Amino acid sequence: MPRAAFRLRIKSDAAEGYDLDHQNVWPELLAKLKEVGISDYSVFRREQDLFLVMRVVDFKAAWMARIASTGRFR
Repeated sequence: MPRAAFRLRIKSDAAEGYDLDHQNVWPELLAKLKEVGISDYSVFRREQDLFLVMRVVDFKAAWMARIASTGRFR
């Protein structure tokens, strides 16, 4: 299965909230990732930079499934 990776940057004043939010990932988000063909999803953070790596059957299809635009997962 192909891997995809990308980098995001969080606002400097959002780092603490980001850490708190990601201590317990929502079960709905984990289910959605699996539903759209994403597995082995990892996020690495270095200061404000996030590096995301995942295995994904079809990245474009997963993105078009609106995983990034669903209000709960923003």
